[in-house]
Amino acid sequence: MGLGHPGQLAFAALMFLANPASTTATRADEVVTDPLLQKRILKLRKTLPTAPEAAAMDEAQQLEQLRLQSALDRQSKTFQALSNIMKKKSDSEAAIIGNLK
Repeated sequence: MGLGHPGQLAFAALMFLANPASTTATRADEVVTDPLLQKRILKLRKTLPTAPEAAAMDEAQQLEQLRLQSALDRQSKTFQALSNIMKKKSDSEAAIIGNLK
């Protein structure tokens, strides 16, 4: 089986998903015989964040989402206030014009 064999790739992917924190390729030497595929699996594992890193990223993302939501709320309130002011001004101008007629 070469690197491109679908069965070997699928099996390697399933083994990787079953144990992503492992520093070995889930016994890649016993399961995956292609050395290039073994290297790719190990490289992919090294790029995955650890559980504490993932939790910290989740917290940071939640904080950023809250900041963004807060900014959007402030912007919405500002636009609503400007809209109310413009409506009052328009109503006042209409009333003045109506009184002049």
